[in-house]
Parts: sequence; C-alpha cells; structure tokens
Amino acid sequence: MQSGLMKVSGCGLFVAFLVFAASLNAGDSAWRAVDLPSRPMDIAESGGVLWVSGADELISRSSDGGKTWSTQHAMKGGGILLDIGFTGDKFGYAAGTGGVLLVTNDGGTTWNRVKAPEQVIYEASFADERHGLVHARRAIYSTADGGVTWVPVRIDSGSEELKGFSTVGTVLALDEKHMAIVVSEGNSAVYHQKLLITKDAGTTWKVVDIPSTGLTQLTKRGSEYWFAGFEVIEKDKPGGGYGVPLLMRSADGEDWTHVARWSEKEFSVCNVQGCLYWDGAGVELPPANPVQYWAFSAEKVVTAKYAVAQATICSVATDLECAPVVRVSTMPPYVDSSAPVAKLTFPPALNAIPGQGLDCIFL
Repeated sequence: MQSGLMKVSGCGLFVAFLVFAASLNAGDSAWRAVDLPSRPMDIAESGGVLWVSGADELISRSSDGGKTWSTQHAMKGGGILLDIGFTGDKFGYAAGTGGVLLVTNDGGTTWNRVKAPEQVIYEASFADERHGLVHARRAIYSTADGGVTWVPVRIDSGSEELKGFSTVGTVLALDEKHMAIVVSEGNSAVYHQKLLITKDAGTTWKVVDIPSTGLTQLTKRGSEYWFAGFEVIEKDKPGGGYGVPLLMRSADGEDWTHVARWSEKEFSVCNVQGCLYWDGAGVELPPANPVQYWAFSAEKVVTAKYAVAQATICSVATDLECAPVVRVSTMPPYVDSSAPVAKLTFPPALNAIPGQGLDCIFL
C-alpha cells in the first residue's frame, strides 16, 4: 500500500519537521475544515485517494490530499452511510441506514445498490466482489454471491466460551474461506475481546482467545490478518505486569506471529493504514525499517476515524478536517496540547432490546 506521504530523507527530513513544528508554534491552526454537501460519517484511503461517506448517501473523493473533493454519489434524504471501504483498486463498498448497501466495480466512479439483509448496516467487509460480511442490528450476515443472498452467522452467546460476549467490535472478510468477527464483553476496545473465525467460508466457526492481549484493531494486509493492540508482559515480576504495543499477523486467525516490537508506547487507535499513539503521532503498518513516524498538529482534532494520503491526514468528527503530515525518524514528543485519541464506541449488542422511538447515531 502506498502511503502517499512526502518523500524526504536525511537532513531534508529533519529540516522538514523543524519547519512543520515552527509553523505550529506560530499560533496558526494547521487543521482546516472541509466543506462537504452533507455530514461525513466515515473515511478511508485507497491507492492514495481519500474517500468519505456520510448523510444523504454522500460519497466524496479527493485525489490531492483533501484539498479538493468531488461527489461521486449522493441522494437527498437518503440513508446515512456509516461505513466505506475498498478491496483493491476497483471494488469498494459503503453501507448504512435505510437498507442502503452500495458497491463499485470501477474504482468509485459509479455506485450501485445491492440487497441488504437489514435496514441498518453498521459495518461491512468484503474479501472480493462476491464474499463478504455485514454487521447489522440483529445479526452478522455472510454472502458468497455479492449480496444476492445473505446467511446469518450463528453466534451462541449463551455458550460457555461466548457467555457475556454479545457485542460486536468489527467484522473482517479475509478471503472466500477465511473470515473473522471480533466479539466483546463491552461497548469499546477497552473490554476483553475474542475472535470468532471461520476457515471454511462460514460452515463452521471457532472461538479464539489470545491470552494476555488486548485488541485495538483487527485488519487485513494482503492475505493475512493483522492484530494491533497491546500485550501484558512480565506478569510474574513484583508489582505485576505492564502493557506494551503488540502487532501480530496470521494467515488463518489461529496461529499468530509476533512482529518485532520497536517502541514501548502503546497505541491509542488503529486502522488498516496504521496506528496513532496520541493526537500528533502515529506509525504506518507494517512499520518500515528503520521505523518512521507520522507527525501532525496536536490540536485534539483527530478521531479514531482518520486516513492518510498525499502528505495529509484527514479526520471525521462533526465535520471533516485535514492537516499536513510528515514522516520523521523519531517519535514526535508528547506535548501539552497532545491527547490520547478516544476509542470508538461499538454498536449495541446483538441481543439488545430494541429502543423505542428515534435512534441516535453519533461518533
């Protein structure tokens, strides 16, 4: 995956960071708001292009690092697109409320509706044009024919292994046979989580619990799952153990390989591109050798919904804001204006009693 970040090296990299830091100290905000036709709800990067989805079925793209945006799809009064993503350069998907599930097969130029299994889709994940998972209000569904038919995944939350794990953190379709569901004891990544995996296209599912770890984000790179989070080490020493950042990869969701640790600082939030340590510092995944970090303005603007492209980081909150980002060879310092990035709240549990009246959707 191309990062799209400016390429500087040696003294040039150091000078670039000094100039960037000096501009922040001048008192001018490095973040700028982007004027979109409707409220944004999610953001993704694909091939150096930024994609935003939102209310009124908004899908907008930017090929120049967020400077200019073009609307690729919209419908006034339509659904709210809560999730957008791409599998490769051509195939992409967006899903949300009102039974809206859209796909593209031409890199986002045109978007077409496919059948959704429920009226609200919180998240979708496709391995290719035919095989995917969606997280809906009442169940997780899989498809093997591009959404023509959907099959509910049986999650036995009353079993001994899954008792209490009724909240879904994320769904991930790796390929036509391998898929994973992250289930949690609570409504965010701070709670204990387990993996529910299939290696036979959903015919059977197995619970995987990785001890002494916490999962921040499960993503895919190529043909492998990537686990980003933390690991508790040295638990047998006086005073107990402590958490360190953890990266692991797996081809099947059961056997995991540790990626060499390069830092003692824990991640705040992660996505398929990388992880943020705090507001102002991040790292692309997998880390380069030697490791290089993202540095951007620490103004408590960035949220867990962010993407990086063309030397820019853009983040979704009540609106879309973008700021310059540079690569640096040492982790940016935690300054007074820095803050950990708040983790996303998961949707209601699958067995939750439906609320009465209006539903509120918020970050």
